[in-house]
Amino acid sequence: MLFVNGKKIVVFVPKDGCLNYIEENDEVLIAGFGRKGHAYEIFLVLGLKL
Repeated sequence: MLFVNGKKIVVFVPKDGCLNYIEENDEVLIAGFGRKGHAYEIFLVLGLKL
């Protein structure tokens, strides 16, 4: 589990043992939010949904 901006994100780390190489304060790239055709999160900007 990763905690980003106060949000908990559950992630999948491929290959056996790869999780051992990720340290607590390492920077990671998070990609592939949501599923095809659906947004992961809708942001409210100036009263408009993006």
